[in-house]
Amino acid sequence: MDVVTADPSDWGVGDDGLSGARGLGDGAHAEARPGEAAAQEYGRRSFIANEENSSVLGIGVDALVKDGLLDKLKQGPLFWIDTADKQPCIGTGGMISWRLRATGKLFHSGLPHKAINPLELLMEALKEMQSRFYKDFPPHPQELVYGFATPSTFKPTQWSYPGGGINQIPGECTISGDVRLPSV
Repeated sequence: MDVVTADPSDWGVGDDGLSGARGLGDGAHAEARPGEAAAQEYGRRSFIANEENSSVLGIGVDALVKDGLLDKLKQGPLFWIDTADKQPCIGTGGMISWRLRATGKLFHSGLPHKAINPLELLMEALKEMQSRFYKDFPPHPQELVYGFATPSTFKPTQWSYPGGGINQIPGECTISGDVRLPSV
């Protein structure tokens, strides 16, 4: 079983000889064992979640939802067990994306007083947004008890601007990122 697109030839088999998955060294086999036991009792089901593939749509969980094949799970029980680097990591299971765009004034960097630097505008905005986010969503005390690797996060993951020379302040810039909320 696996939740990300992966080459099956890279998969391995766990110490129990039953569970097979990509990267068994990352703890996936330990997390898969309860699922394997349930599969023996209730029957085997297999699907690809496709959570890390945004280029091919309509497969994995998307297709199962569209075809109504997950409707019976709405009544429960449903157990979602996720792991990353051997720790429980709910933050890898979903995210909120965000984008912020600033328009400045393109000018030569030798005369910065004649420009409005959108990179600096976004750095200041991001600093304030992160400050408010981490105040509103601090780490939960139980995260240490359960060994969570990371608390809720709000971070930039991409910066883009039209380009230009190293001596040019761009006229616009966009920063994008994601929010992970396991602490909520």
